[in-house]
Amino acid sequence: MKLRRDLIGIALTFLTAGTIATNANAQAYQEVYEEHQVQETQIKKVFESEFISNDDRERLLTGIDRINKAQEQSNRRNIREMLAEEESQLAEVKQHLVANEARVAQSESDKLAEKLKKLEEKSKEPFVLDEDVQQIKEFNDRLVALTQTKKVDPVRAVADEVALFTTKMNLNQSSLIELVEELKGFNQSSAELLKKKYLSKDEKQLLTQDQKVNTLFFEDADNMTHVKEQKEASQKLIESLQQKQAAIQKDFDTNETQVKELVKSVDALLAQGDLISEEKESLTKEKDILNQALKMIDYQPGDLGEKYTLSNKTYHDARKKSDGRIAEAKKKAEEEAAKKAAQEKALREAAAEEAARQQAAAQSQASNHASPPAATVSGGWHQAPAGYKYLKVESGLTYGQVKNPNNFSLITVEEAANYRAGHGNGSAKQ
Repeated sequence: MKLRRDLIGIALTFLTAGTIATNANAQAYQEVYEEHQVQETQIKKVFESEFISNDDRERLLTGIDRINKAQEQSNRRNIREMLAEEESQLAEVKQHLVANEARVAQSESDKLAEKLKKLEEKSKEPFVLDEDVQQIKEFNDRLVALTQTKKVDPVRAVADEVALFTTKMNLNQSSLIELVEELKGFNQSSAELLKKKYLSKDEKQLLTQDQKVNTLFFEDADNMTHVKEQKEASQKLIESLQQKQAAIQKDFDTNETQVKELVKSVDALLAQGDLISEEKESLTKEKDILNQALKMIDYQPGDLGEKYTLSNKTYHDARKKSDGRIAEAKKKAEEEAAKKAAQEKALREAAAEEAARQQAAAQSQASNHASPPAATVSGGWHQAPAGYKYLKVESGLTYGQVKNPNNFSLITVEEAANYRAGHGNGSAKQ
Protein backbone atom coordinates (compact mmCIF):
# COMPACT_ATOMS: atom_id res chain seq x y z
CA MET A 1 0.00 0.00 0.00
CA LYS A 2 2.98 2.32 0.58
CA LEU A 3 5.25 3.93 -2.01
CA ARG A 4 9.02 3.43 -1.61
CA ARG A 5 10.15 5.81 1.14
CA ASP A 6 13.78 6.36 0.19
CA LEU A 7 15.58 7.72 -2.85
CA ILE A 8 17.67 4.56 -3.26
CA GLY A 9 14.55 2.56 -3.80
CA ILE A 10 13.26 5.09 -6.33
CA ALA A 11 16.60 5.06 -8.20
CA LEU A 12 16.75 1.27 -8.36
CA THR A 13 13.21 1.13 -9.66
CA PHE A 14 13.89 3.45 -12.53
CA LEU A 15 17.33 1.94 -13.35
CA THR A 16 15.46 -1.26 -13.97
CA ALA A 17 13.22 0.68 -16.37
CA GLY A 18 16.24 2.17 -18.11
CA THR A 19 16.07 5.61 -16.54
CA ILE A 20 18.57 7.22 -14.16
CA ALA A 21 17.02 9.21 -11.25
CA THR A 22 18.26 12.71 -10.95
CA ASN A 23 18.02 14.93 -7.90
CA ALA A 24 15.03 16.67 -9.47
CA ASN A 25 13.33 13.41 -10.09
CA ALA A 26 14.11 12.29 -6.56
CA GLN A 27 12.48 15.42 -5.20
CA ALA A 28 9.48 14.85 -7.46
CA TYR A 29 9.13 11.29 -6.23
CA GLN A 30 9.38 12.51 -2.65
CA GLU A 31 6.44 14.82 -3.28
CA VAL A 32 4.46 11.94 -4.76
CA TYR A 33 5.28 9.89 -1.65
CA GLU A 34 4.14 12.63 0.69
CA GLU A 35 0.95 13.14 -1.30
CA HIS A 36 0.28 9.42 -1.08
CA GLN A 37 0.96 9.47 2.68
CA VAL A 38 -1.73 12.12 3.18
CA GLN A 39 -4.14 10.22 1.00
CA GLU A 40 -3.31 6.97 2.77
CA THR A 41 -4.14 8.52 6.16
CA GLN A 42 -7.50 9.69 4.84
CA ILE A 43 -8.27 6.25 3.42
CA LYS A 44 -7.47 4.61 6.77
CA LYS A 45 -9.86 6.99 8.46
CA VAL A 46 -12.57 6.20 5.89
CA PHE A 47 -12.01 2.47 6.44
CA GLU A 48 -12.58 3.00 10.17
CA SER A 49 -15.99 4.54 9.52
CA GLU A 50 -19.00 2.35 10.25
CA PHE A 51 -20.80 4.02 7.38
CA ILE A 52 -18.56 2.77 4.52
CA SER A 53 -20.25 0.32 2.18
CA ASN A 54 -18.65 -2.91 1.03
CA ASP A 55 -18.57 -1.66 -2.57
CA ASP A 56 -16.77 1.55 -1.61
CA ARG A 57 -14.32 -0.39 0.54
CA GLU A 58 -13.62 -2.75 -2.38
CA ARG A 59 -13.10 0.15 -4.84
CA LEU A 60 -10.57 1.83 -2.55
CA LEU A 61 -8.74 -1.44 -1.90
CA THR A 62 -8.54 -2.06 -5.66
CA GLY A 63 -7.07 1.41 -6.21
CA ILE A 64 -4.53 0.88 -3.45
CA ASP A 65 -3.48 -2.42 -4.98
CA ARG A 66 -2.98 -0.77 -8.42
CA ILE A 67 -0.77 1.93 -6.92
CA ASN A 68 1.31 -0.64 -5.02
CA LYS A 69 1.89 -2.60 -8.20
CA ALA A 70 2.64 0.60 -10.16
CA GLN A 71 5.62 1.30 -7.90
CA GLU A 72 7.44 -1.56 -9.61
CA GLN A 73 6.60 -0.75 -13.21
CA SER A 74 5.10 2.74 -13.76
CA ASN A 75 6.71 6.15 -13.97
CA ARG A 76 5.96 9.09 -11.79
CA ARG A 77 3.36 10.46 -14.20
CA ASN A 78 1.36 7.26 -14.20
CA ILE A 79 1.50 7.10 -10.43
CA ARG A 80 0.21 10.67 -10.15
CA GLU A 81 -2.66 9.80 -12.44
CA MET A 82 -3.47 6.84 -10.22
CA LEU A 83 -3.30 9.03 -7.11
CA ALA A 84 -5.62 11.55 -8.75
CA GLU A 85 -8.06 8.79 -9.58
CA GLU A 86 -7.80 7.49 -6.01
CA GLU A 87 -8.40 10.97 -4.66
CA SER A 88 -11.53 11.25 -6.79
CA GLN A 89 -12.76 7.90 -5.52
CA LEU A 90 -12.00 8.95 -1.94
CA ALA A 91 -14.01 12.14 -2.34
CA GLU A 92 -16.91 10.15 -3.74
CA VAL A 93 -16.70 7.64 -0.86
CA LYS A 94 -16.68 10.50 1.66
CA GLN A 95 -19.90 11.79 0.12
CA HIS A 96 -21.32 8.31 0.45
CA LEU A 97 -20.25 8.28 4.12
CA VAL A 98 -22.08 11.54 4.76
CA ALA A 99 -25.20 10.25 3.04
CA ASN A 100 -25.02 6.91 4.83
CA GLU A 101 -24.51 8.58 8.22
CA ALA A 102 -27.47 10.87 7.53
CA ARG A 103 -29.64 7.84 6.77
CA VAL A 104 -28.46 6.07 9.94
CA ALA A 105 -28.99 9.23 11.98
CA GLN A 106 -32.53 9.48 10.65
CA SER A 107 -33.19 5.80 11.29
CA GLU A 108 -31.86 5.97 14.86
CA SER A 109 -33.75 9.20 15.41
CA ASP A 110 -36.95 7.43 14.34
CA LYS A 111 -36.21 4.55 16.70
CA LEU A 112 -35.51 7.00 19.50
CA ALA A 113 -38.81 8.75 18.80
CA GLU A 114 -40.57 5.39 19.06
CA LYS A 115 -38.86 4.68 22.39
CA LEU A 116 -39.89 8.08 23.70
CA LYS A 117 -43.44 7.43 22.55
CA LYS A 118 -43.47 4.20 24.57
CA LEU A 119 -42.06 6.08 27.54
CA GLU A 120 -44.85 8.63 27.20
CA GLU A 121 -47.37 5.80 27.32
CA LYS A 122 -45.66 4.32 30.36
CA SER A 123 -45.61 7.72 32.05
CA LYS A 124 -49.40 7.51 32.20
CA GLU A 125 -49.16 4.49 34.51
CA PRO A 126 -49.62 4.93 38.27
CA PHE A 127 -46.59 5.64 40.45
CA VAL A 128 -44.46 7.31 37.78
CA LEU A 129 -42.58 10.27 39.21
CA ASP A 130 -43.58 13.70 37.98
CA GLU A 131 -39.91 14.56 37.52
CA ASP A 132 -39.58 11.55 35.18
CA VAL A 133 -42.59 12.74 33.17
CA GLN A 134 -40.89 16.11 32.80
CA GLN A 135 -37.66 14.42 31.76
CA ILE A 136 -39.49 12.63 28.92
CA LYS A 137 -40.74 16.00 27.68
CA GLU A 138 -37.19 17.32 27.74
CA PHE A 139 -35.97 14.35 25.70
CA ASN A 140 -38.70 14.98 23.13
CA ASP A 141 -37.67 18.63 22.90
CA ARG A 142 -34.05 17.61 22.36
CA LEU A 143 -35.08 15.10 19.71
CA VAL A 144 -37.06 17.78 17.87
CA ALA A 145 -33.95 19.95 17.89
CA LEU A 146 -32.06 17.10 16.20
CA THR A 147 -34.59 16.71 13.39
CA GLN A 148 -32.28 18.18 10.74
CA THR A 149 -29.07 16.65 12.01
CA LYS A 150 -27.11 14.38 9.67
CA LYS A 151 -24.79 13.16 12.44
CA VAL A 152 -25.40 10.10 14.54
CA ASP A 153 -23.39 11.16 17.60
CA PRO A 154 -25.93 13.73 18.92
CA VAL A 155 -28.76 11.25 18.35
CA ARG A 156 -26.85 8.44 20.03
CA ALA A 157 -25.92 10.68 22.95
CA VAL A 158 -29.60 11.32 23.59
CA ALA A 159 -30.40 7.64 23.00
CA ASP A 160 -27.81 6.59 25.61
CA GLU A 161 -29.32 9.02 28.10
CA VAL A 162 -32.80 7.69 27.31
CA ALA A 163 -31.62 4.11 27.89
CA LEU A 164 -30.19 5.03 31.30
CA PHE A 165 -33.27 7.07 32.09
CA THR A 166 -35.59 4.19 31.18
CA THR A 167 -33.85 1.97 33.73
CA LYS A 168 -33.97 4.75 36.31
CA MET A 169 -37.64 5.44 35.62
CA ASN A 170 -38.54 1.78 36.08
CA LEU A 171 -36.56 1.64 39.31
CA ASN A 172 -38.25 4.79 40.56
CA GLN A 173 -41.65 3.32 39.79
CA SER A 174 -40.76 0.06 41.57
CA SER A 175 -39.38 1.95 44.56
CA LEU A 176 -42.49 4.10 44.77
CA ILE A 177 -44.74 1.02 44.62
CA GLU A 178 -42.70 -0.59 47.42
CA LEU A 179 -43.06 2.54 49.54
CA VAL A 180 -46.82 2.57 48.99
CA GLU A 181 -46.99 -1.11 49.95
CA GLU A 182 -45.25 -0.17 53.18
CA LEU A 183 -47.89 2.51 53.76
CA LYS A 184 -50.57 -0.15 53.27
CA GLY A 185 -48.78 -2.28 55.84
CA PHE A 186 -48.71 0.66 58.25
CA ASN A 187 -52.47 1.05 57.85
CA GLN A 188 -52.92 -2.59 58.80
CA SER A 189 -50.72 -2.06 61.85
CA SER A 190 -52.78 1.01 62.75
CA ALA A 191 -56.00 -0.99 62.44
CA GLU A 192 -54.65 -3.58 64.87
CA LEU A 193 -53.41 -0.87 67.21
CA LEU A 194 -56.81 0.83 67.23
CA LYS A 195 -58.28 -2.36 68.72
CA LYS A 196 -56.02 -2.10 71.73
CA LYS A 197 -57.47 -1.14 75.10
CA TYR A 198 -55.04 1.47 76.30
CA LEU A 199 -55.21 4.18 73.62
CA SER A 200 -56.41 7.69 74.35
CA LYS A 201 -59.00 9.45 72.22
CA ASP A 202 -56.38 11.83 70.84
CA GLU A 203 -54.06 8.94 69.94
CA LYS A 204 -56.86 7.15 68.11
CA GLN A 205 -57.57 10.34 66.15
CA LEU A 206 -53.89 10.60 65.21
CA LEU A 207 -53.87 7.02 63.93
CA THR A 208 -57.10 7.51 62.00
CA GLN A 209 -55.80 10.70 60.38
CA ASP A 210 -52.52 8.97 59.51
CA GLN A 211 -54.46 6.16 57.82
CA LYS A 212 -56.37 8.70 55.72
CA VAL A 213 -53.16 10.39 54.58
CA ASN A 214 -51.57 7.04 53.70
CA THR A 215 -54.65 6.11 51.67
CA LEU A 216 -54.13 9.16 49.45
CA PHE A 217 -51.10 7.41 47.92
CA PHE A 218 -52.66 3.97 47.40
CA GLU A 219 -53.99 4.57 43.87
CA ASP A 220 -51.22 6.79 42.54
CA ALA A 221 -48.24 8.88 43.62
CA ASP A 222 -45.77 10.96 41.64
CA ASN A 223 -43.43 12.42 44.27
CA MET A 224 -40.88 10.14 45.94
CA THR A 225 -39.96 12.70 48.61
CA HIS A 226 -43.55 13.17 49.74
CA VAL A 227 -44.13 9.42 50.02
CA LYS A 228 -40.85 8.89 51.91
CA GLU A 229 -41.71 11.68 54.33
CA GLN A 230 -45.17 10.19 54.94
CA LYS A 231 -43.66 6.74 55.40
CA GLU A 232 -41.22 8.04 58.01
CA ALA A 233 -43.96 10.00 59.82
CA SER A 234 -46.37 7.06 59.79
CA GLN A 235 -43.72 4.60 60.93
CA LYS A 236 -42.60 6.90 63.74
CA LEU A 237 -46.18 7.41 64.97
CA ILE A 238 -47.06 3.70 64.94
CA GLU A 239 -43.82 2.57 66.60
CA SER A 240 -44.20 5.26 69.28
CA LEU A 241 -47.79 4.24 70.08
CA GLN A 242 -46.93 0.53 69.97
CA GLN A 243 -44.17 1.06 72.52
CA LYS A 244 -46.45 3.20 74.68
CA GLN A 245 -49.25 0.64 74.41
CA ALA A 246 -46.89 -2.15 75.52
CA ALA A 247 -45.67 -0.09 78.48
CA ILE A 248 -49.24 0.74 79.56
CA GLN A 249 -50.30 -2.90 79.12
CA LYS A 250 -47.47 -3.99 81.40
CA ASP A 251 -48.32 -1.29 83.95
CA PHE A 252 -52.00 -2.29 84.09
CA ASP A 253 -51.33 -6.05 84.05
CA THR A 254 -49.04 -5.60 87.04
CA ASN A 255 -50.93 -3.00 89.05
CA GLU A 256 -54.60 -2.67 88.02
CA THR A 257 -55.99 -5.32 90.39
CA GLN A 258 -54.10 -4.11 93.43
CA VAL A 259 -54.99 -0.47 92.67
CA LYS A 260 -58.70 -1.36 92.54
CA GLU A 261 -58.37 -3.27 95.82
CA LEU A 262 -56.62 -0.29 97.37
CA VAL A 263 -59.48 1.99 96.27
CA LYS A 264 -61.95 -0.37 98.00
CA SER A 265 -59.80 -0.40 101.11
CA VAL A 266 -59.64 3.40 101.15
CA ASP A 267 -63.43 3.59 100.81
CA ALA A 268 -63.83 1.16 103.72
CA LEU A 269 -61.39 3.11 105.87
CA LEU A 270 -63.16 6.37 105.09
CA ALA A 271 -66.50 4.80 106.00
CA GLN A 272 -65.46 2.84 109.09
CA GLY A 273 -62.14 4.21 110.28
CA ASP A 274 -61.47 6.62 113.15
CA LEU A 275 -59.93 9.46 111.14
CA ILE A 276 -59.32 13.15 111.67
CA SER A 277 -60.38 15.60 108.96
CA GLU A 278 -56.86 15.98 107.52
CA GLU A 279 -56.54 12.22 107.12
CA LYS A 280 -59.94 11.97 105.46
CA GLU A 281 -59.00 14.75 103.04
CA SER A 282 -55.67 13.11 102.23
CA LEU A 283 -57.25 9.68 101.64
CA THR A 284 -59.99 11.15 99.46
CA LYS A 285 -57.34 12.89 97.38
CA GLU A 286 -55.34 9.67 96.97
CA LYS A 287 -58.49 7.78 95.97
CA ASP A 288 -59.23 10.39 93.28
CA ILE A 289 -55.65 10.11 92.01
CA LEU A 290 -55.95 6.33 91.73
CA ASN A 291 -59.31 6.52 89.95
CA GLN A 292 -57.90 9.03 87.46
CA ALA A 293 -54.94 6.74 86.79
CA LEU A 294 -57.33 3.82 86.20
CA LYS A 295 -59.26 5.99 83.73
CA MET A 296 -55.93 7.12 82.17
CA ILE A 297 -56.62 10.80 82.86
CA ASP A 298 -53.35 12.77 82.56
CA TYR A 299 -51.70 9.34 82.49
CA GLN A 300 -48.16 8.42 81.51
CA PRO A 301 -46.88 4.82 81.26
CA GLY A 302 -45.84 3.62 84.72
CA ASP A 303 -48.12 6.06 86.57
CA LEU A 304 -50.36 3.29 87.92
CA GLY A 305 -47.50 1.55 89.72
CA GLU A 306 -45.97 4.79 91.00
CA LYS A 307 -49.27 6.17 92.27
CA TYR A 308 -50.12 2.85 93.89
CA THR A 309 -46.87 2.91 95.86
CA LEU A 310 -47.47 6.46 97.13
CA SER A 311 -51.19 6.00 97.85
CA ASN A 312 -50.61 2.66 99.55
CA LYS A 313 -48.21 4.30 102.03
CA THR A 314 -50.72 7.06 102.76
CA TYR A 315 -53.46 4.45 103.27
CA HIS A 316 -51.42 2.28 105.65
CA ASP A 317 -50.26 5.29 107.68
CA ALA A 318 -53.88 6.44 108.09
CA ARG A 319 -55.08 2.92 108.86
CA LYS A 320 -52.42 2.46 111.53
CA LYS A 321 -53.51 5.64 113.25
CA SER A 322 -57.17 4.69 112.91
CA ASP A 323 -56.57 1.20 114.30
CA GLY A 324 -54.70 2.74 117.24
CA ARG A 325 -57.55 5.07 118.01
CA ILE A 326 -60.12 2.28 117.66
CA ALA A 327 -58.08 0.00 119.97
CA GLU A 328 -57.72 2.78 122.52
CA ALA A 329 -61.43 3.54 122.37
CA LYS A 330 -62.24 -0.16 122.72
CA LYS A 331 -59.97 -0.48 125.74
CA LYS A 332 -61.52 2.58 127.33
CA ALA A 333 -65.01 1.30 126.58
CA GLU A 334 -64.17 -2.08 128.09
CA GLU A 335 -62.81 -0.40 131.19
CA GLU A 336 -65.90 1.77 131.43
CA ALA A 337 -68.12 -1.27 130.95
CA ALA A 338 -66.26 -3.20 133.64
CA LYS A 339 -66.50 -0.26 135.99
CA LYS A 340 -70.18 0.13 135.24
CA ALA A 341 -70.76 -3.60 135.70
CA ALA A 342 -68.99 -3.51 139.06
CA GLN A 343 -71.05 -0.53 140.10
CA GLU A 344 -74.25 -2.19 138.95
CA LYS A 345 -73.29 -5.38 140.81
CA ALA A 346 -72.60 -3.43 143.98
CA LEU A 347 -75.91 -1.68 143.62
CA ARG A 348 -77.66 -5.00 143.06
CA GLU A 349 -76.00 -6.53 146.10
CA ALA A 350 -76.83 -3.48 148.22
CA ALA A 351 -80.39 -3.57 146.98
CA ALA A 352 -80.58 -7.28 147.76
CA GLU A 353 -79.23 -6.75 151.24
CA GLU A 354 -81.65 -3.88 151.80
CA ALA A 355 -84.51 -5.99 150.54
CA ALA A 356 -83.44 -8.82 152.82
CA ARG A 357 -83.15 -6.49 155.72
CA GLN A 358 -86.56 -5.06 155.06
CA GLN A 359 -87.98 -8.54 154.62
CA ALA A 360 -86.34 -9.66 157.83
CA ALA A 361 -87.74 -6.68 159.61
CA ALA A 362 -91.16 -7.41 158.22
CA GLN A 363 -90.89 -11.04 159.15
CA SER A 364 -89.62 -10.09 162.58
CA GLN A 365 -92.54 -7.82 163.00
CA ALA A 366 -94.82 -10.56 161.80
CA SER A 367 -93.16 -13.00 164.14
CA ASN A 368 -93.76 -10.66 167.02
CA HIS A 369 -97.43 -10.80 166.23
CA ALA A 370 -97.43 -14.55 165.50
CA SER A 371 -95.84 -15.61 168.82
CA PRO A 372 -93.34 -18.22 167.66
CA PRO A 373 -92.59 -21.23 169.87
CA ALA A 374 -90.77 -20.49 173.13
CA ALA A 375 -86.98 -20.68 173.19
CA THR A 376 -85.12 -23.16 175.37
CA VAL A 377 -82.77 -21.62 177.99
CA SER A 378 -79.69 -23.48 179.10
CA GLY A 379 -76.81 -21.97 180.99
CA GLY A 380 -77.95 -18.45 180.19
CA TRP A 381 -78.13 -19.18 176.44
CA HIS A 382 -81.46 -18.99 174.68
CA GLN A 383 -81.75 -21.78 172.06
CA ALA A 384 -83.88 -20.72 169.01
CA PRO A 385 -86.97 -22.85 168.64
CA ALA A 386 -86.90 -25.60 166.06
CA GLY A 387 -87.23 -24.14 162.53
CA TYR A 388 -86.05 -20.67 163.67
CA LYS A 389 -82.88 -18.56 163.80
CA TYR A 390 -81.92 -15.36 165.56
CA LEU A 391 -81.14 -12.42 163.15
CA LYS A 392 -78.91 -9.50 164.08
CA VAL A 393 -80.64 -6.92 161.91
CA GLU A 394 -77.74 -4.40 161.92
CA SER A 395 -75.19 -6.92 160.63
CA GLY A 396 -77.49 -9.28 158.69
CA LEU A 397 -75.98 -12.27 160.57
CA THR A 398 -77.96 -15.23 161.93
CA TYR A 399 -77.30 -17.32 165.06
CA GLY A 400 -78.75 -20.40 166.77
CA GLN A 401 -78.20 -19.29 170.41
CA VAL A 402 -78.08 -15.86 171.97
CA LYS A 403 -77.86 -14.55 175.50
CA ASN A 404 -80.22 -11.61 175.08
CA PRO A 405 -83.01 -12.49 172.62
CA ASN A 406 -84.38 -8.97 172.84
CA ASN A 407 -81.41 -7.72 170.76
CA PHE A 408 -82.29 -10.13 167.91
CA SER A 409 -85.21 -10.95 165.67
CA LEU A 410 -86.53 -14.47 165.50
CA ILE A 411 -86.89 -15.63 161.87
CA THR A 412 -87.62 -18.92 160.20
CA VAL A 413 -84.89 -21.14 158.82
CA GLU A 414 -86.17 -20.42 155.29
CA GLU A 415 -85.76 -16.68 155.86
CA ALA A 416 -82.34 -17.23 157.38
CA ALA A 417 -81.19 -18.65 154.02
CA ASN A 418 -81.16 -15.06 152.70
CA TYR A 419 -78.54 -14.05 155.26
CA ARG A 420 -75.11 -15.09 156.39
CA ALA A 421 -74.41 -17.27 159.39
CA GLY A 422 -72.49 -15.36 162.04
CA HIS A 423 -69.40 -16.55 163.99
CA GLY A 424 -69.67 -17.20 167.67
CA ASN A 425 -68.94 -14.42 170.16
CA GLY A 426 -69.78 -13.61 173.78
CA SER A 427 -73.38 -12.70 173.02
CA ALA A 428 -74.31 -15.09 170.19
CA LYS A 429 -73.28 -18.44 168.67
CA GLN A 430 -74.58 -21.15 166.34
